[in-house]
Amino acid sequence: MDHSQSINETAAHWAVRQQAGPLNLIEQSALEQWLAQNPQHAQALAYAERTWAALGQMTAADL
Repeated sequence: MDHSQSINETAAHWAVRQQAGPLNLIEQSALEQWLAQNPQHAQALAYAERTWAALGQMTAADL
């Protein structure tokens, strides 16, 4: 697995986790630390959030 794939997978995890409900203090701290590690992390998270939102808007006709 290359580095960008790892970043994208972690971003997807955080996007899904945030949609599941509020983060607890430990999770919020972990997310903030991950975001602070690399500017690409915030970009990947934003992309994952947009993707998740688009998937939520799909209907059976879109498949």
